[in-house]
Amino acid sequence: MKLSEYQLKALETDNIIWGEDFSADIPLLGIVGEIGSISTVLKKWQRDGVSYGTFEQDLFEELGDVLWYVVIVAHHLGIDIMFEYDVDIDKPIYSSQENVFKEFYSLSKNIPIFISLRDEISKGANISYTKNKDLVEDILLRIHNISDHFNSDIESIADANYRKTHDFWIGDTLTKAHCFDGLCPNYERMPRTFEIDVIETIDTKILMQINGVNVGDKLTDNSYNDDGYRFHDVFHVANIAALGWSPVFRRMLHRKRKSDALVDEVQDGARAAIIEELVVNQIYNYVRDHNYLATSDKVDAGLIKSITDLVRDVEVSICKPWEWRHCIIEGCRVFREIRKHQVGRISVDSDKRVMKFTPLSK
Repeated sequence: MKLSEYQLKALETDNIIWGEDFSADIPLLGIVGEIGSISTVLKKWQRDGVSYGTFEQDLFEELGDVLWYVVIVAHHLGIDIMFEYDVDIDKPIYSSQENVFKEFYSLSKNIPIFISLRDEISKGANISYTKNKDLVEDILLRIHNISDHFNSDIESIADANYRKTHDFWIGDTLTKAHCFDGLCPNYERMPRTFEIDVIETIDTKILMQINGVNVGDKLTDNSYNDDGYRFHDVFHVANIAALGWSPVFRRMLHRKRKSDALVDEVQDGARAAIIEELVVNQIYNYVRDHNYLATSDKVDAGLIKSITDLVRDVEVSICKPWEWRHCIIEGCRVFREIRKHQVGRISVDSDKRVMKFTPLSK
């Protein structure tokens, strides 16, 4: 992907609200953060050597994140990216660490100068166009040179970053959730639409029911504090609604795919269920620390990356980051409602990727 094209595509995923007092600080602080992430990756590479198996993948991802912020800022300085470079086909795939570090330090030295342009970026006024353009191109050159040491180039970095940001921000929530059991007998398929009641038992525990039949166990917070964890099954239900996936609920609903022994073992077995429990626990811990997304629907990319790493060996790995983001937001919305009302009915529609909550009387 040419960088001129990448800059235009990057703007499609720019969710910064420009024009506010601190708008320019978001990309500038973002660049500082990503430079720190690159330094951590390089430190681990130097320390761990070949045992750092994901080094190149991590490095290229962090370089792509810096690139994204740089081209966004360049746009607001009125600079169209037309960067070109010479390809040295004789350069060895791996050069010395010293050369890589020198390029990185040169890249880092440009960042304070970049930050000094804050007022120009905020006002969209490029007072020193030629100087600023040269600065941007030098940053791009350093990114290219670092990637070139590992037999890649800045266009490949741009292409991978576009796929990453596009998959995170751009998706159609009106499409149907995945159907992982479409070829299975009807009695092994998860229902696409259903209603599940959340009730409070006489011993003040929480229980879920479908058509009056208990689903799962009675739950408490298992905590010294009233943190609402007893309602965490809502996030499993969100997995069904938004992704079409939940080995935990598939077991509880007696819909395991026993007609295919391998699928039953790998996708519906204990390991898959544990993976889902880990995912839900990560989601719950994150949203608890972020006020259950009550005031913002922003979800950190780091959480999504952690989740996709967890599920990489099971069928839900085909889901894009935007699908997980939608799942988390949808789950939080219903979680806040059920925690407020304590009891209620959740209507699930996997064909529309939505859940609807209706309060019920105790």
